[in-house]
Amino acid sequence: RYSDYSATNGTKSDVETDAFTPYFGATYDINDIVTAYASYTDMFNPSSSKDRNNSFLDPETGESYEAGLKASLLDDQLLATAAMFWTKKTNVAVRDEQAIAEGIKTDDGGDPMKASGEGLKIEGFEIEAIGRITPDWNITAGYTYVNSVSSEQVKASTTIPQNLVKVYTNFKLPETLWNGANKFNVGFGVNWQSEVESKSSSAPKNSDGYVRQDAYFLASANVGYTFSDYFSANLQVNNLFDEKYYQQVGFYNGVYWGEPRNVTLSLRTRF
Repeated sequence: RYSDYSATNGTKSDVETDAFTPYFGATYDINDIVTAYASYTDMFNPSSSKDRNNSFLDPETGESYEAGLKASLLDDQLLATAAMFWTKKTNVAVRDEQAIAEGIKTDDGGDPMKASGEGLKIEGFEIEAIGRITPDWNITAGYTYVNSVSSEQVKASTTIPQNLVKVYTNFKLPETLWNGANKFNVGFGVNWQSEVESKSSSAPKNSDGYVRQDAYFLASANVGYTFSDYFSANLQVNNLFDEKYYQQVGFYNGVYWGEPRNVTLSLRTRF
């Protein structure tokens, strides 16, 4: 349905602000260990981008499919999944390069955008394992591959890493090390992603107009101590090696820096 939508500049334009978006899902137990599943959903995302005339763009629409397998292992202590997904979007917002070259800005100071009228297809797969290998050893590990298939115009606006790896493990120290060692738990994790890029007017001069973030990894570590059944403490260090990186490129036509090394001490109690 079409609704009377108020733009931030005080004018009004007819834009589609709501829609029926169905979702369907099904599962099938192949055996006691493995379950297959599949799902489908429509997508409808009203746009917050404006064109050269300060009118909001048409909503992004599309559809998404996913199919995969889930396996429960080690007496239901470890869950492993493998999935494939396909997504297609239309009316993807891209920069209006001609308007930008003419020095036109929107009323909120941003670069004007336009609906490409072209599709963005995303396909890929992911594998993940989460749970306990032993009663004292937890692990979470996953790999995601994403391939963006689109026109060059739409591709210029994508900032999705093609490869993403996440690993985190935590284990309780064995009592055999010293008396009371099992009150300590130690964790370590690594997140790695491949290069991302975005076309931006804030790119360095004499460049090809893109802001790029090279592949990078972030490490974290933690040490926890259990004082009693009711009280525990945890010391968490994020970005362990103080990596300097862009958490997001293309953020309001610029970049958004990621957090530097930081330390958090948390105390937890229960009654």
